[in-house]
Parts: sequence; C-alpha cells; structure tokens
Amino acid sequence: MGRALLLRHMRRNGRAFLLGSLSLILVNLADVSLPLVLKLAIDDVVLLGGWLPLVWIAGAYMGLSALLATYRYLWRRYFFGASHRIANGMRAELFAHLERLPPRFYDHARTGDLMSRATNDLEAVRWFSSLGLLLGLDTCMYLLLIPPAMVSLSGSLTAWALLPLVPMPWIVYRLGRVIHARYRRVQASFGELSSAVEEFCGGIRVIKGFAQEPHFLERFRERNLAYRDENMRLQLVHGVLQPSMSVLMGLATAIVFVKGGHMALAGAISVGDFVAFQVLLLKLGWPMRAIGFVVNLYQRGTASLARIAGVLATPAEIADGADTDHAPARVEGHIEVRDLTFRYPGADTPALEHIALEIPPGATVAVVGPVGAGKSTLLELLVRLYDPPPETLLLDGRCVRRWPIARLRRAIGYVPQETFLFADTVEANVTLGLEGVGRETVREALARAQLLDEIEQLPDGLDTVIGERGVDLSGGQRQRLAIARAIVRRPAVLLLDDCLSAVDAETEAAILEGLREAIADCTAVLATHRLQVVRNADAIVVLEHGRVVEHGRHEQLLARGGVYAGMWRRQQLEHELEIG
Repeated sequence: MGRALLLRHMRRNGRAFLLGSLSLILVNLADVSLPLVLKLAIDDVVLLGGWLPLVWIAGAYMGLSALLATYRYLWRRYFFGASHRIANGMRAELFAHLERLPPRFYDHARTGDLMSRATNDLEAVRWFSSLGLLLGLDTCMYLLLIPPAMVSLSGSLTAWALLPLVPMPWIVYRLGRVIHARYRRVQASFGELSSAVEEFCGGIRVIKGFAQEPHFLERFRERNLAYRDENMRLQLVHGVLQPSMSVLMGLATAIVFVKGGHMALAGAISVGDFVAFQVLLLKLGWPMRAIGFVVNLYQRGTASLARIAGVLATPAEIADGADTDHAPARVEGHIEVRDLTFRYPGADTPALEHIALEIPPGATVAVVGPVGAGKSTLLELLVRLYDPPPETLLLDGRCVRRWPIARLRRAIGYVPQETFLFADTVEANVTLGLEGVGRETVREALARAQLLDEIEQLPDGLDTVIGERGVDLSGGQRQRLAIARAIVRRPAVLLLDDCLSAVDAETEAAILEGLREAIADCTAVLATHRLQVVRNADAIVVLEHGRVVEHGRHEQLLARGGVYAGMWRRQQLEHELEIG
C-alpha cells in the first residue's frame, strides 16, 4: 500500500524524475571519465613529453568539469522539485481523506499522532523521494560504471580491491531491517509526544485551575525521554552502518596501495594506471558510504509511508455510493423515522430501538429525556455523522443514505453539544466558508441568537479575532455564535442538540423565542433536558433507554402523568428551590 502510494505520486512527476535521472547519468559518466583523462595526462604527456597534448587534455578536463557542474544543478532541481510536489500531493490527499473519515475514527485517533503523520512522516517520505532516490540511483550508476573502468586498467587489481566489499550486502540487509523497525517506533513515540503537547495546550486552564502543572510536566518528561531513548536506539544501529562501510573501504584502499604499488614498480601497470585506479577507488568510496545513508532514508521513508498509508486505508464508511440519487432543487424538511434501531460500532446494546416518528415540514419538535437516552444519536443520524440502517430515516420521502452527502448537510443547520470555533474573526466563524453572505445577514443571525449586542462591544466588532476554539468568548457566547452559524444558512432543517446548556433557562427561552421567526419556514428538532423551553413545541418526544416512551404536546403529556410529567415536576421543584 505504501509503495503503491509513492509510485502513484511519482508517476505524476515522471517527467521531472526522467530528466533528473538523465542529468545524473551524464554526471556519472563525466565523473568516471575524469580519472581516465588523468591517466592520459600522466602516461602520454608527463612520461613521454610534449605540451600540445597537455593543452588538449586540460581542455577536456575543464569541459568535463563544466558538464558536471551544469548537470549537477539540473538533477538537484528536478529531483528536489519533484519531491516537494509529491509531499504536497500526499499531504493534500491525506487531509482530504481525514475530512471524509467518520467521527468514530476520531474517537480513537490521537490528534498529536495524526499531526505527526502529516508533518514528520511526510517529511521523511519527501527526503526519501528526493535525496534517497537520487543517492540510490547515483550509487547504482557508480557501481555499474566504476568496476568496468577499474577492470579496463587491471582485472587482477580490481579483484583484490573488491574482495573486502563482499560482506557489504549482508551487513546492509541485516542492519536495514533493524533501522526500519526502530524508526517506526521513533515515529510512534513522536506521535505520543505531540499528543501530550496538544493535550497540554488545549487543557491549560484546567491544569492551572487544579494546580496540576507538576503532574503534567512529569507526563511530558516521560514521553520526551521515551522519544529520546527511541532515537538513541535508532542511532546506535545507524552509527554502526556508516563506520562499517568506511572500514571496508579503508581496507580496500590499503590493499590497492600495497598491491597496486607493487604492480606499478614491477611494470605490470603504468604509473597512470595506478593513479587512475586509486582515484576510481576513491570515487567508489562515495557510493559505498552512501549506501548506509540510502538505507537509512529508505527505511525511514518506507516506515513513514506505512503510517500514512494506514490512515488512507481507513474506509470513509459514510460516502456517496452507486445508489445515491440526484438532489432535489428544494428541500421541504419532511422527516420520517421508520422502526429505527441503531447500535454504535463495537457497542453491545443499541443506542436507539424501534424508533417510529414523523415530523411534518415546518414543525418544531422537542426530543427530551435523561442523559444517555439517545437524543444526540438521533440528531447525528439525521445529519449522517453515522449511517442509519437503510430505509429507516427519511428526508422528504428519501432515505438519507441516498441523499448526496454535501446536499444533505447543506440543507441542515446542525448545532452540536460541543461547540467548536476557529481562531478567526467573528464574521468568519458565523459564515464558515459560506459565500455571498452580507454583513447585515450576519448581524441578523447574531441578533436572533441574542449575541449581537455583546459582539458589537468587542474591540473590532465582527472583525474581532477570537482565540483558538473561541477561548476569548464565554461558554454561552460560543454556543450562541454556533446557533448564528446554523441559522445564517437558512436551512430547511435545524437541529439543536442541547446547545444552550451554558446559559440559564431564561436566556435559553429568550433565544428560542428570537429564533421563532428564523425557523418559521424550516423543520426544527430541539434536543434538550430543560422542559421549560419546550412547552410551545408542536410535539414532544420523550426518550428513555433508546426508546420512545411518550409522544405528544406539553399539556397532553402532563395530563397523562407519565415520565414527562415526573420530569416536569422535578424541574419545577428545582426551579422553586433556586428562587427560594
């Protein structure tokens, strides 16, 4: 999977890799030719005499050097440019896939680990696809060109010189496998460290509020030390690989000095042959040393590719399929729930059981019940954060699974329990990418959410940049801004999931009263545990243990004296005690 991913992105940059490879081949040919030109200079000019040939040879040497400089620039440009485009393409693909993944993926994935895959791992892949491939090709070309050139000077001396290099493939194979395994542990440890930092920054107010700085500092220290130790274990192996290559090359060089010097003194080879052979062996030393670096980049790159591919292999689950219908031009907002039973993946008991419900267009329906009754689950299924069983949840007579996801969610204004705001202006948080929204429309939405007066008191009004996650606003302000974000879209269906828990009941009632005109033409489903604010709903659905236990208007449910009436009496008593 990882290699297929890399090859797919490399094919998109095939021209750059082809031109870079051709430039590298020309560099290698010119570089291997230089010692042979040096041999001619020594044997044919210095030993035999004459200045004119020396001028021609010097010119050839300068020409080859200029060729080397030109094409070295070109292969750097092509290889490194392509690697940046590959990393950019992979990063875009990873981010787009993360957007498509269902909420249950994020229930288990750690933010810091995902950040590590999108940064550190992609950087390792970039280095492998640039310097790693470049050095790999460079090493292969030198190994193909230098030994034949050495043989052309002396076959027997070549055999002696290459003898110490025989164990090298086995060393590279054995240590390469260890590097791969240890680098994966390094990246996993870095993900844990990133998660610790992200968690610390996100929860700094809680940490300070409970005076837990020493505890979290110790947790960070443990993960920081673990990351250091994993890197040290990796470097121990990598540190063995490079010196091993150098020792073998040093042994080969010593053999050539002794054996080659003896052959030159005996007249078996010329002085030019001896000098050129020694230069070629020194040039062979570069790919031998580079092998260790290439192996390191390869193992790091493939380990990181596996981590990236692991995320990309996670199925999106909720996606448009072959049975997706064309979206209608207008959404009426007619909701039907037909014997809906839903169980979260991995759960033993269903969150909803045999729910049957019909909400006509334009109606306002309240869903009430204790914590864990299934209120939020029902709303999440409506907006397809999770997929309901086929034909159990319909919008305008069509199963929500057959709606194009983008069209379905554009038709729904959803305000979840946990409000998330971005580190941007108030206006940008309200519009959230919606184009063509005027400032007056934004002000109107804020006014209906009972927030406009407070926003206008901020230093820059709508242009005020709120902190990360809206940290500069109170909890109630964040929730009301999220409501404004939903209604500014003029949705056909508005889902409010206990989204005013941070305001008092009176303020909640005032906000809902202000929303009446805004939601007059849309279907509204309000999940809440506060019964005081749902008295005027067209219908109230009471959930308990995932089942509908009562259904009717406020007065009807009170008259029945059932679950709803009991909840109402308890909340009224609590309210009276607070006043008292």
